[in-house]
Amino acid sequence: MNNIKIKSDKYTKARGSNTKLLTPSCGNCNSDLLFYQKDGAGNLFRIYLDKILAPTDMVEKMKEVQSKKNLQAFKCPKCNTLLAMPMIYEKENRLALRIVGPVHKKNNRNGIFSE
Repeated sequence: MNNIKIKSDKYTKARGSNTKLLTPSCGNCNSDLLFYQKDGAGNLFRIYLDKILAPTDMVEKMKEVQSKKNLQAFKCPKCNTLLAMPMIYEKENRLALRIVGPVHKKNNRNGIFSE
């Protein structure tokens, strides 16, 4: 288990520091996918690469992605269901994964993620 700390950056501040820790899960098989910091209110429409906090191997892999062309579609590692597609959020010119498949948003207030 990893105890995760919240990132504070210009995007967090721009959204009024309204931060939630989430553990999105696959809507098909219910397995936990990753640990994510969502800044701002509203639904989870996209996952910004720089806000993925765990698992460690995914965080490291996302740090290496420099363009949309190098980012693959995101599938559930357990059941292979397509969950998200690569995108660039043009308003901020940020790489993200746009959710297109069944993803459940679960709050994770304790900041712990099991890898």
